[in-house]
Order: sequence, then C-alpha cells, then structure tokens
Amino acid sequence: MYRFTRIAFCLLFMIMTCTVMAQEPPLRCALVNPELGTPEMVKHSFRALFSYLSKRVNREIIVSIIPTVEETVEALKKNEVDFGYTGIIDFFQIQQGFNILPAATFTRGNKSQYTACLVVRVNEAGLSIKDYKGKRFGFTSFHKQYGGLYPEIILKENGLPTRLEDYFASVHPYYADVPVIYDLIKSKIDLCAVSEMTLETLKENSPALLKNISLIDRYPDLMFAPIFYRADMKPDLRDKLINELIAFIATSEGQQMMMMFKLDGVKTVSNEDYKQNRALAHRLNYITKP
Repeated sequence: MYRFTRIAFCLLFMIMTCTVMAQEPPLRCALVNPELGTPEMVKHSFRALFSYLSKRVNREIIVSIIPTVEETVEALKKNEVDFGYTGIIDFFQIQQGFNILPAATFTRGNKSQYTACLVVRVNEAGLSIKDYKGKRFGFTSFHKQYGGLYPEIILKENGLPTRLEDYFASVHPYYADVPVIYDLIKSKIDLCAVSEMTLETLKENSPALLKNISLIDRYPDLMFAPIFYRADMKPDLRDKLINELIAFIATSEGQQMMMMFKLDGVKTVSNEDYKQNRALAHRLNYITKP
C-alpha cells in the first residue's frame, strides 16, 4: 500500500510539474513599423524563426505588428512586449521611452556594420546630392537600415532638408539592393542608397552592371538594426533566446531565411556597439539625447 501511494504521489508530482511548465506565460514579440508588405507577409517572413524559438524555449511566442514607436512604448510599459525587432531609428526612439537593450543583429559578410553608398547613373558621375532636389530617390529598407539614416546624414551635412520626403520628389523603398540598382539604370529613379557590400558583390559577379552606375558618396561603420529585449527580462531567458536565435541560423530553414533577406548570420551586440549610430540619430533630431 505504501509503495502504491508513493508511486501515485510521484505520478501526481510529475503531472503537476508538466502542467506548470505548460502554463509558462507566452513570450510577446513585436515587429515594429515594418515599412514593406502587409502584416501577414511580414509575419510569414519570420514564421520559421519564431516556430523554432518557441519549441526551443518551451513557450508560445505571440507575434504582433505594432505600427508606431508610441504604441510600442505603451505596450512595453503595460508588460505586453518582451522582445522585438525594428529599424535603427525606431529602436533609439523606443529606447528613449522604455529601457530596452540590443541583443543581436543580422550580419552581411559576417559584419554587423556596413558602409552605405549613394549611387547614380554613370553619365551623372561628378554630381552631388545637392543636384538631386526634386528627383526620385530609391533605397533598400527594412526600417530604414541604410535607406533612411544614411542619406539624411548626407542631407544634413550639406545644409539641406533632412527628411527624405521634403527633399526628393518621390521616395521608393525596396526589399533588396539589386532591384533598386536595375531601376536606377532604367531611369525609373534618379539616385539610390545601397550597401557597399552589394557593390563589391556586383564587381565580382556582374561587372557589366556595375559599369552603368557611379558612386557619389559613402558613409562607413553604420550598424544593422537590432533585435531588442526589455532590460528587465530574466537573464537566463534572455541568454536562451539569443543562443537559440544563433542556433536557428545554422538550420536549413535559417539559411533559407538568410538568403531571402540577403544576409548570412547573426551576431550578439551591446548598447555600446550603437554609440555612433545613436549620436547620428541625435544630430538628426530623431532622439533628444545621444
């Protein structure tokens, strides 16, 4: 009888333990202000990643699209967001309203930093951004990674209106660099901002295409946008998420996701890594303090 009671107690304890684990609260991930695509398209792009993370941390992950910085800050204050991904400018603005920290960022060429370039058609070599007021501007952007912050730096340094929409006749976002370069060559736009990594790739793989364009400006050492987490997240959970995120990239689904976004990996980052970008955002009046 005693043995039976002890076995029953052990079974009951195991059931209760599993129930507690199953009732772990979900993690809430915010994708903030994705500029391109419908919410369904954006969620679909990240679906494999969140499915993998959910299984590895043994928690449901609820993904939501939050359209503005202000709404994101409020959701963080209400404890409705645990981590997320957004553009570099939005990240700094959210950080001014709530204590979030960068966890990791995607990489290209195994680098978390990039050099942004301003490119025109080859017959317009020698011109500067001052010659393109009222023209059509194209940029590769997932939350203004190197499409918004960089050209606005150049506009400011030349004493011009810093908002792209105030200076150019039209502003055209793209998912990838090559399509924007093709449209530049076809005269569908007049200049564009792309990554120097793309120009280096074209030099190796499509030198004929590269001969049709000319570089008129460049800006080095800008950071890619970060995946962020709330500073009060438990360290073990934070570390688990970051480690599993990096592990996901090694999977076949992770490699497919990297190919889709023209990326090649993930690297852990700290607040200090964004010091220069934060100072630039302050100079452009996106944030009140660097």
